[in-house]
Parts: sequence; C-alpha cells; structure tokens
Amino acid sequence: MEKVKRFERQEEKVKERAKRAAAAARRWREYSRRGVDKAPTVKLPDPLSNSSKHN
Repeated sequence: MEKVKRFERQEEKVKERAKRAAAAARRWREYSRRGVDKAPTVKLPDPLSNSSKHN
C-alpha cells in the first residue's frame, strides 16, 4: 500500500512539472511572437567620448 501512495505522490509531482513546463513554453511563444528576442531595429547614437566633454 505504501508503494502505491509513493507512486501517486510522484505522479502528482510529474504532472505539476509538466504543467509548469507547458506554461513556460506558452510564455516563451508569446514573447517570440512579439519579437522580444530579436535585435533592436533602431540604432542608438554613439556616446560622446571623454575628450569631447566640456568640464
């Protein structure tokens, strides 16, 4: 009987982990669809060098 309970607990853990993995995959697909993982299309201006600053 104890083995059955241990197996059921283990199965619950596996199901919970699968749920979390599926949720993470959905979030990643949503980010990818928005283009968050792509490089920015707008180039920022180069910062001024220290020698050109006025003190």
